[in-house]
Amino acid sequence: MNSTAPRLLTAEALAGVLDLPPASVRRLAREGRLPVYRAGRLLRFDLSEVMAALKAGQEGDGVGRVT
Repeated sequence: MNSTAPRLLTAEALAGVLDLPPASVRRLAREGRLPVYRAGRLLRFDLSEVMAALKAGQEGDGVGRVT
C-alpha cells in the first residue's frame, strides 16, 4: 500500500472531525462547498483538501466557508 495516498473519510467521520452533523457535511458537499469524491452514492472526503477549502473560504470570497 502506498503511504502517500490520501486517506478518504466518510461523511460521518468528517462530521466528527468538523464537529458538524453528518447531514450538514453531505449538504455542504452537495452545494459544492466541500471537495468530495463520489462513487455512485458513496461520498468520500480527503481531510487535507477539505481543510484547505475551508481555509480558503475564510480568507477569500466565502466559498467553502462552513457557517
